[in-house]
Amino acid sequence: MMEIRGREIRLSPFVDGATTRIRSGASVSLSGEDSHLPSDELNLRINCLNLQSQLKPNDVVYIDDGAVVGIVIEVR
Repeated sequence: MMEIRGREIRLSPFVDGATTRIRSGASVSLSGEDSHLPSDELNLRINCLNLQSQLKPNDVVYIDDGAVVGIVIEVR
């Protein structure tokens, strides 16, 4: 049996191409709108407009191929 990867959601580049550290327990927003704008430590901009329709509170979100794990708190 082989695992087949699904569609990957991409983050927009960070401000000035800098690397950003998000501390454990921090709250960040995932936004599919304005994905052409750079991401920062409070707002992660993604290339998926309808992600909010597929998420609900307590869902697990994996970022950077699972290196970062987040839990959905609120969907707006």
